Amino acid sequence: MTIVVAPNRSALLGRMLQSESQSLPSISFWIVENWVVAAILLLIALPLIPVVRRLVKLDIGGWLSRHQPAAWALLGLLWWTCLRPSELGIVLLLVSLVVAVWDRRRSAEDSDFVVNISTDESSGTATNSR
Repeated sequence: MTIVVAPNRSALLGRMLQSESQSLPSISFWIVENWVVAAILLLIALPLIPVVRRLVKLDIGGWLSRHQPAAWALLGLLWWTCLRPSELGIVLLLVSLVVAVWDRRRSAEDSDFVVNISTDESSGTATNSR
């Protein structure tokens, strides 16, 4: 396996090292040569951590629990784009969409069965009406 220096995209930040091998996949490494730049990037990133934590609240688990089809759709999308076999991600995405439509249709049917109960104060009886 030979390692060659790739064309330098940004001489300020460092260099890319890539392996060129016929039997192995190409592997790239980014080596930071200028530690001042790395320290500046770290100083910029550190104040952003509380901002990102405030934006992304820890109630994500509760939201995913309340919106299960959306959670399955996100898992399917993640699987489709990042994991193998990607066909499984497409299947998860489609199944979650079917379940979401089915749940919405079922909740709409349940809301149609509203029963109005009225009481007749003179006789003391309750009657149901639709």
